[in-house]
Amino acid sequence: MSKKTKATSHTGRDGYIMGQALVYAIAHIQSLPEERQEFSNMCDMCIIARESGFSVFLPSHITGVFAHTGIKANLWPEGEPTSEKEIALYQSIERSFASWQGFVAECEAEQRQQEAA
Repeated sequence: MSKKTKATSHTGRDGYIMGQALVYAIAHIQSLPEERQEFSNMCDMCIIARESGFSVFLPSHITGVFAHTGIKANLWPEGEPTSEKEIALYQSIERSFASWQGFVAECEAEQRQQEAA
């Protein structure tokens, strides 16, 4: 009789944190000069992020990492998304990023108005 092992969560949000860590790592690698990038490892990280169970958080992770680092991670460095699932994820990421940019622009405009008053 074999025992089945259950995946345990150490924090209750392990997938969320692992997804965020992958996006930070991908963004960092992509920020390096091309000759210093570990391209095949980075591509594998992108596949893991896209295909994982925590991919639902990728739009917010990519936006958050950009807000903190100024680097927008590209999860398709090897080419454009092709499957319906990947296209939907790509579009979700772009919508999230555009929404965040709109929010930042509104906040900056409001700040300028307050400073002018």
